[in-house]
This record gives sequence, C-alpha cells and structure tokens, in this order.
Amino acid sequence: MKKYLAILTLFLITAGTFMSCGKYEEGPAFSLLTKKSRLSGTWEISEVRQNGTLIEELNTSELIVEITFEKDNTGKYEFFAMFFTNRIKFFDAEFAWEFTSDKEDLKITIDESTINIIQIGEDQFEFETDEFVDFFNMEAKILRLTKDELWLEEVMEEAEVETIIGIKLKKLE
Repeated sequence: MKKYLAILTLFLITAGTFMSCGKYEEGPAFSLLTKKSRLSGTWEISEVRQNGTLIEELNTSELIVEITFEKDNTGKYEFFAMFFTNRIKFFDAEFAWEFTSDKEDLKITIDESTINIIQIGEDQFEFETDEFVDFFNMEAKILRLTKDELWLEEVMEEAEVETIIGIKLKKLE
C-alpha cells in the first residue's frame, strides 16, 4: 500500500510541475507533441488586431491568408481573393522560420526573391513589396500553440510609437 501511495504522490507532484510550467501565456500547459510538430502544417489567419482593435480589412471572407510551416523550417504565404465561390490566388512568397528566445518567439524571414504577385484580369493588386516584407518579416511572441490554434503577438515600433499586432490562426491540415 505504501508503494502505491508513494507512486501516486510522485505522479501528482510531477503532473503539478508540468501543469504549472506552461511555456505560452495562453497554453497549453502540457502537450505530448513537440512545438515543431504542432506548428507544422497549413494555417489560416482568422483574426488580426492592432492595439486590440479588429482590423476589418484583414478579417473578411473575401480575403484569405494561408501560412504553411514545413518541418524543415521553410514555409509559404499565400493570399487568395474570393470571386463568387472561387478562390483566386493573387500573391505568394516563401520564407524561412525558426523558434527564438527558448522557443517562446517565432521568427519569419521572407525570401524576397520568391515574392510572386499574380495579376487578375486588368486589375493589379497594389502591394508595396517593402511594406509587405516589413510586415511579414516578424519576430512574434507565441501566446498559444496547440495542434489547432496559433496566437502571435508582435510589438512594432516606428517613430517612437509602439503598435501591438495580434494574429490568431487556425490550422487547416
């Protein structure tokens, strides 16, 4: 009986230690999957906030942004516009990614040579390549990383003005 009590006590202490030492603010407290395994796959941006305010232009069913993270630390951004019921890709770019700050941050570096803007009909989407690269080259704090959810927060500073960008993604595959 003492043996079972000792094993139970050891289990509770170990479980309590793991549950109270979650790496990310919003969880999970414990996962059997590695961080790389949870991150790998294709994600869709479901919400973007600037200083807590929802950015309506980026939170619409007419614009879809997918981000794919590969296990070899490469990835791809793909932007789609909805035209009636058709998804039309109008932009893509490849990137390299890595965990930084003891896997608490996610760093993404765009490969500028892979930026591909696809013209649709006579209309050309207006993108300033430098602005895109500046925005999507990021080192963001990971707030939540589960097999289905990724929440990021990046603090940007320009002309001594601090802007906090919050991005929520949901996994597609």
